[in-house]
Amino acid sequence: MPAPLRGSSLTDWGVIPTQAGYNMARRNLLTREERERLFLPRTDHFSIIRNYTLTVEDLDIIGKRRGPVNRLGIAAHLALLRHPGFGLRTNSDIPDAILNYLSAQLGVAPGTYGAYGQRPQTRTDHSSIAADYLGLRPFTRADVAHAIELAARAAMRSDRGETIARSLMDNLKAERFILPLPDTLERAGLAGRARARKRAASEIVAELGGSTLELLDALLINDPALGMTPLAWLRDMPGSPSTKNMNALLKRLRFIRDLGIEPAISLETVMDLRIDKIETVRHEHLPQAVPVRCVR
Repeated sequence: MPAPLRGSSLTDWGVIPTQAGYNMARRNLLTREERERLFLPRTDHFSIIRNYTLTVEDLDIIGKRRGPVNRLGIAAHLALLRHPGFGLRTNSDIPDAILNYLSAQLGVAPGTYGAYGQRPQTRTDHSSIAADYLGLRPFTRADVAHAIELAARAAMRSDRGETIARSLMDNLKAERFILPLPDTLERAGLAGRARARKRAASEIVAELGGSTLELLDALLINDPALGMTPLAWLRDMPGSPSTKNMNALLKRLRFIRDLGIEPAISLETVMDLRIDKIETVRHEHLPQAVPVRCVR
């Protein structure tokens, strides 16, 4: 079996840390396949040409480095700062396909890269030079709150983890940031999605009157006549078709209608996507409840 390409695995790039049980420690925003699409350098022929072709200006700054090893090294920094945007980190390597393409443009042997960065300071200096040349700035702890807000804005349009993470990455790159570690992006995406859900729910609740909120709170109080809370009674809906069960369903529907909640509430201020997501989450906990849109 051939050896895997250097720098081609998720662990190589810090996308999946090596600690056992990491993925079980917390809820994840992305699947393994989504992480590969977002965080790993693309190595197909078209993507390599599009993302890693050096410009005349690139060749000029690269040519100022002494020796083929350093020229190839700083070319790797430039390439990976552009795409995916993380740069050449000390715990990662550059895929062979990209390294070969850069080497061909510089007229140096790909094998010379093996000697690059033996002095950690060299990598640090080249990383700084490449970032300054591209007009990029590092992402710091102080920028986390901004990243979460960017993710929240994306989550108001889509609840999909990959869409949120891609939007977050695109916006950070547009603001000239060097992308933080994938784990930081994923955590910011999770926090942003939670913020978007909470924001949408808050806007809906803000439109409910005090009396309506009291009625909703009462759903959680045990009713002796029902032998359970009204909320539990609404969930406990019969499924088999019969006259008795149809009457039970109609009784529950009348109960919901009597709450007097306007079906179109917040549709002008909260996107339909968020309303639909709230209904989806509600159905995960109330799988047989009557949809809000049907209460008229």
